[in-house]
Amino acid sequence: MVMLVAGEVVVHDPATALGRGVGDFVIELRRGAGIGHRPLHLIHPFEGHVYVYQDLVDALGGDEPVRGIRARGVAAGEEPFADVAAMARHHVDVLLASQPEGPYLLGGSSLGGTVAWAMAHELHARGREVALLFLIDTFGPGHMPPRPADDAELLQLVAPGRFTARELAEVGAEEALRRALAEAIAGAPLPAEDPAVLSERYVRLMRCHTEAFFDYQPPPYPGEAIFLRAAARRPSDPEYPERAWTELAAGLTVYTVPGEHTTINQRPQVTAIGNKLRLWLDRLQG
Repeated sequence: MVMLVAGEVVVHDPATALGRGVGDFVIELRRGAGIGHRPLHLIHPFEGHVYVYQDLVDALGGDEPVRGIRARGVAAGEEPFADVAAMARHHVDVLLASQPEGPYLLGGSSLGGTVAWAMAHELHARGREVALLFLIDTFGPGHMPPRPADDAELLQLVAPGRFTARELAEVGAEEALRRALAEAIAGAPLPAEDPAVLSERYVRLMRCHTEAFFDYQPPPYPGEAIFLRAAARRPSDPEYPERAWTELAAGLTVYTVPGEHTTINQRPQVTAIGNKLRLWLDRLQG
């Protein structure tokens, strides 16, 4: 369910990326040089950052701007959302402040796909045009992993197999979750902070996002969408996650791409996603 990949964003200032205020939720992943090209917006997965998309940005090629929208709760003093619809309304406000005129191109992986779906629905409700919506191995109603009942079960979704039973018994589930998240964000552009404070914030963010994800009931979407399905399925993964969205979209194009849920956005697997999305972006650009 959760992508936890250490990475590095090299095109933005961490202090800006982690600031509060509407404009500071938008991260420039690629400035782009394409004249007249609409920016592509990538929505944060569970851990709240967008730095995990850097390999995808590289795999896309092209020269359109690419931006990420990070989660509220990543920075100190922010209250994370525990409701996808509220999250989507906030992110649409952020999107419109960054790009006042459409059409809009957006998508995301895992939770990012869920939030992108909710954003597309919100944009349509506000009379805005969505030209591209894509979901990368995003689970939905009827095709979900088991809902975690406690930190131990959440840990198995966040970092399956990271701790042995003995290690888990020694440190406890909550501390193991903190350690797993600390490792996951080790490459993120974060401000200098007490690691204990930082990991505690990320545990809270992950808990809120998990509750939001499992409680969300996506509404029908009147447009078309793209679904990129990981070919390799983990034991807890639904076999055909795209089926959750088939009857909710006016049309759904499904591609099966190499990798599994936690590796699909990494090299070399991400090349296939970049190639598929490139076809759609080129088509939209005429």
